[in-house]
Amino acid sequence: MAKLIAVLSIIGLAILDIGSLVAPNSPAMWLASVKPSYVIIRLIIAAVLLALLTTDIADFRLPRDILGGLAAILAVWGLSTIFASNVMFLDSISLVSASIAMTVMLIEQSSYNNSLSEEDQTEVIGRLHLPARLR
Repeated sequence: MAKLIAVLSIIGLAILDIGSLVAPNSPAMWLASVKPSYVIIRLIIAAVLLALLTTDIADFRLPRDILGGLAAILAVWGLSTIFASNVMFLDSISLVSASIAMTVMLIEQSSYNNSLSEEDQTEVIGRLHLPARLR
């Protein structure tokens, strides 16, 4: 389920990016910002979601914490801009959907790691050869 949400968020971000670059004056883009700064923000968020899809960070606590903080910041920013109406509506919705996708993926990955038996966790951690503070 988390991968589906992430893929749909990436597709939505890609549609907004392509629309703002190819046809910025089309009626479909009236609810989204075509400023280059928002294009860059959407590309960075899509890259983070793509990285979450292609990697398994369940064993690494620090990246999970950083991405969880990023998801919280995106959620607060997206919801506050929806209520304040100072960012275009589709941009706000894309921020919130990306935040939800990141949160669900991080929760599913960490719950998978916690559901492993102690022997499996030792095997996974033994293959990584990481210092204890990064586990």
